[in-house]
Amino acid sequence: MVQSISRVLAVFVTVASIAFMTFSIVQLWWFDAFPNYQAMADDLKEISFVYTGGETPSWSASWNDSNQNISTTPLFPKALLAAYKAVNTKKETELTELQPPSMTADQYLALVEMDRTAVEKAYNQQHQALENMQAFIEQKTAEAAKLTNETMAR
Repeated sequence: MVQSISRVLAVFVTVASIAFMTFSIVQLWWFDAFPNYQAMADDLKEISFVYTGGETPSWSASWNDSNQNISTTPLFPKALLAAYKAVNTKKETELTELQPPSMTADQYLALVEMDRTAVEKAYNQQHQALENMQAFIEQKTAEAAKLTNETMAR
């Protein structure tokens, strides 16, 4: 009796393990094989996607700020891909606008000359402040020596 129960439990545990393993493999395959397009669409904050049902259903992607249509297609992944391309193109355009224009050699030399005069001016100001500080220290040292001599003389 005990042996038959242990054999039944061993078979049950084996079947349950195989079933759980199969479930896990199917879940992993399912989520790796099919991307979550809705989550990808939610990442694009500046684009809105609209589904139009009916006899010929379609997905349309448009900009949120200008309502300009980017793409209209019956497949959601195609609309999503067009939206990603539009966002990428817009960001590249903004990036090229932010980059400084190329400078000529004369413009560069003019900037270097401005920097050189500014550095010389700052150096002269610091040097003058140092000379003033040294003169102040020498004056206070002379006053301290004079006070010391007067004190010692008394």
